[in-house]
Amino acid sequence: MASFLGIVLEETPKHTSVFKDGYELRKYDAQVRAEHTFVPRPDDGSVKDLPVPDDPSVTLRQVPEQLMAVHRFGTPLFGGHEARWTAAKEAEASLRLACARDGVELEQDPRETVVATYNPPWTPWFLRTNEVMVRLAE
Repeated sequence: MASFLGIVLEETPKHTSVFKDGYELRKYDAQVRAEHTFVPRPDDGSVKDLPVPDDPSVTLRQVPEQLMAVHRFGTPLFGGHEARWTAAKEAEASLRLACARDGVELEQDPRETVVATYNPPWTPWFLRTNEVMVRLAE
């Protein structure tokens, strides 16, 4: 992933957005996801087109088109992993409250919540891009 002063220069997965008060709704195209590492560029094709990961803890899977509620949040300067985890949980709670206010139904299964971080570790905390995403209920 390329960056300049910690700002991500790579593409994120293709999506369309509707902006709401405090969050956005995104419709993501179908994509290939590498679990626990990165999401390949949107034009990388399908799982069968990608090399097999060297690390057995990384799995590739095809993800269908999906509609997600997304809230961007900052990370604290101090506190390490626990503080970042707390910030993500607070962002998720804020997202769920805003969606409930607007009548947007979200999946309740915690496995449907994704915390996305896009920057390398040397990125200054105030430039980091972090998002919490929850799939809309069907």
